[in-house]
Amino acid sequence: MNKQDQKRSGSTTLKAGSEDIWPLEYGDHVRISTRSSNTDPVTGEVNEYDQWLTCTVPATETVEVPAGTFDTYVIECSRYYKQWWMQTTKWWYAPEIGFYVKRDRSWNSGEDHSEELVTYGPAPAKIAKSAQDLLARTVQQSLETNNSGDAKTASIGALDIAVTPLKTVQTDKGVWCRTYRQELTARNRTSSQIKSACRTNDGWVLEDDVPDLATQ
Repeated sequence: MNKQDQKRSGSTTLKAGSEDIWPLEYGDHVRISTRSSNTDPVTGEVNEYDQWLTCTVPATETVEVPAGTFDTYVIECSRYYKQWWMQTTKWWYAPEIGFYVKRDRSWNSGEDHSEELVTYGPAPAKIAKSAQDLLARTVQQSLETNNSGDAKTASIGALDIAVTPLKTVQTDKGVWCRTYRQELTARNRTSSQIKSACRTNDGWVLEDDVPDLATQ
């Protein structure tokens, strides 16, 4: 999206002769050339241009983020257009999960942005439809029958599901609501989400999806 909230599209490809920073090793230094194209959302005009990056592995580091503590390779890439520096991105890549757990970015405009991994593992929105259906049923069963702290579990294929009620409250309108944790585990990776649901005539409904608790 641009500053006018218009969707932009584009692509980037590596040019022949670019070096490869993988496999990662401390002290690596490579140069990567790219050909990029952007499509103007209004005119449809395609703008093509060449850029290049210098990427290094300046350190290894153990970092702590909300998702946990990880041993990482630090990767730092600076992007240039012609002779001008445009952007530098710094990743903390964790081989344990095959992804970066922290990223810092800075631009020549003076803007900076930093982000850290909060959780990792199977994403509820990305699992198969059959697994989503099983997750929904497990949530309903757990909230309906399990005491706080007792997990309801289920499995489908390589995916293990655990839903644990954490807290139960009654609103001033007499509606029962529960906070719960759902955990999805596959291939030794677990993602965890904390959610809330309220009891309606149609079963337990995620709190944000309840249209009007006063009418239930």
